[in-house]
Amino acid sequence: MSRRGPTSRRRTTDREGGGATSRASRHIPLAPVRADPRHHWLWLVSGSVVGLVLASVHPLGLVVGGALVGLAAADLFRAVLSGIGFGVLAVLAWLGSLWWAGGLGRVLAMGELALLAVAIALGLSVLGSLARGVL
Repeated sequence: MSRRGPTSRRRTTDREGGGATSRASRHIPLAPVRADPRHHWLWLVSGSVVGLVLASVHPLGLVVGGALVGLAAADLFRAVLSGIGFGVLAVLAWLGSLWWAGGLGRVLAMGELALLAVAIALGLSVLGSLARGVL
């Protein structure tokens, strides 16, 4: 019977859940979305639409939209870029709705308060996109 010290290593199989091979062979549910460009764009567009609809009801929709577009990214850096892109899209949609209603000039005249709304939209969408670092 051999005694294992702190430096001894035991090979693990994929069933045991250890080692680099098990992490590489682990099932990732969004792998097809990240691999196929058609699925990737479909996920981005649908995630953006869902996020914008939810953001029209509650500001946490910006976090959900950022998370949805960020989860399709290949790595964390691209997820953050996707979150910034979704935030810019949300700001453009907000400005478009203000223009359509005829209140864009009054909102832009507020100065820092209008910039605060833009910063919040960008910040919440990037916060949501950081979900890619977890999954």
